[in-house]
Amino acid sequence: MRRSSSLHQAALWCVLLCLAVRITRAQSQDLYRRVGDDVVLRPDLSSVREPVITSISWKHGDDLAIEWDRDGGVVEPYRQFRGQATLNITTAELKISGLTGNFSGKYEVEVNGKPIASSSTVLKVIFPVSKPTVSWRCDEGLTSCLLSCDGDVTAQDQVIWRRDVHKETHLPKQLNITRERDANYKEFRCVLVNQVSEESSEPVVNPLSKAPGEKPGEGQKWMTGLTVFISLLAILVVVALVHRSRAGFWFYDTEFMPWEGGFWRRSETAGEDHAANGRALSNAEAAESNGTNAAREQRHEAHRSILPNNGQQQQNNVMIIQASYASVTA
Repeated sequence: MRRSSSLHQAALWCVLLCLAVRITRAQSQDLYRRVGDDVVLRPDLSSVREPVITSISWKHGDDLAIEWDRDGGVVEPYRQFRGQATLNITTAELKISGLTGNFSGKYEVEVNGKPIASSSTVLKVIFPVSKPTVSWRCDEGLTSCLLSCDGDVTAQDQVIWRRDVHKETHLPKQLNITRERDANYKEFRCVLVNQVSEESSEPVVNPLSKAPGEKPGEGQKWMTGLTVFISLLAILVVVALVHRSRAGFWFYDTEFMPWEGGFWRRSETAGEDHAANGRALSNAEAAESNGTNAAREQRHEAHRSILPNNGQQQQNNVMIIQASYASVTA
């Protein structure tokens, strides 16, 4: 009796194990593809007993997607599969190009009129994730902030937050940070992930790394202002050099405004004006030199007239010389 009972238990376990294996093999496989991609569904033909394949049919849900049989010899696609699906009659592989959401669903194949349960596949065509952005809102004392991962987040998307190089997964769209715990981190970013894609936001400087009471971004305002000032100054210098090269004189030497044509036109009289100015300066220097020579000659003449006279006459001549010298030097 005990031996018979043991045999029955062993047989029961074998049956249960076989059922479990069949159930496992019959379960559908989830296959993810992004919109616009191609996919190839490959059935397992190990269960096909016949040496030659005589017919193949693929079903999409309850509807026939594509079929072929040796007698007809023609591959016949249906509905949205026309022009986008091809069938390999040797391997029974189904290829679909340019996937859209209409191709999502369960696919089953029959070879030689018999279903192949192990090749049941659930195709899920989804869009790739969008590039997220990070926004934040802090309290007045700047002791804590709430970061938000903004983007087209769906139920299938996973949000990953990164503190510098540290990675935290399975978090909600919003992340609460505090000065006590997170002030030493330099930047934050969020990453959106689904089964077909991954996109990361641009890094955001940690708003809690600022001094207490300083609003996020204030520390960079002066750098922005300095950058703008240097850029404008560089533009002005370039414009001035271009004007000097084209017009032949500096912009402050003309009566025209920058938006007037004469401002950029080379002046034909510019050289003559400079030459005239040079001649006038030379004449003025010559006149000054002639006046100085005449004064010197007058002083020498007066000295020569002093020598033959007596004391009173010499004194009068000295006074005349002094008056003449004073008038010349004035």
